[in-house]
Amino acid sequence: PDLVKDRAQDLRDAASSLLQTKTLMDIERQGARNTIRAELKNAFARVIGQGSFSEVVIPEMAVQ
Repeated sequence: PDLVKDRAQDLRDAASSLLQTKTLMDIERQGARNTIRAELKNAFARVIGQGSFSEVVIPEMAVQ
């Protein structure tokens, strides 16, 4: 089974919940991309289980 596809809605919800807590200052802080990546990895691991994936890739970050 494709765990990511099966849990896509839950993963989007986890990402959205995490990112809603971020301020512009949080996002602009040096190293923020790595911090957010690590936080997303932890959030996703809670949804689909530790060891189910190896990395979270953020190809582009847009601040709106």
